[in-house]
Amino acid sequence: MKNIKNINDAVSIYTSAWNEADRESILEKLSQCLAPEVSYTDNITDTIVGLDALTDFILSSYEHMGPRSFHLMAEPNNHHQTALYRWLAVRDNGFPMDGLDFAEFDSEYRITRIVGFI
Repeated sequence: MKNIKNINDAVSIYTSAWNEADRESILEKLSQCLAPEVSYTDNITDTIVGLDALTDFILSSYEHMGPRSFHLMAEPNNHHQTALYRWLAVRDNGFPMDGLDFAEFDSEYRITRIVGFI
């Protein structure tokens, strides 16, 4: 397990979890960078709470997007245990999709809340 040293590490690991295609790999990465009761919401889904639910959501995204890879557009802009970062999802078939996430962190740099804008 990678030792999280700062907000940028957490965001990088979280983004890379979206590139995994199997449940165990996704959950392993999310466990490194998210608090157990993390919440996630975006403009296409209701609030999701917990590592298992977010893992299921990531897996279900393959039904809508197909194979893809997620990339951070730049280092997160962060202060006071919060971060704002842009990402790009490059899909095999179809146009790339970009988005913006706002995240909150605990004192151990684990993400406690993610609000996504797609």
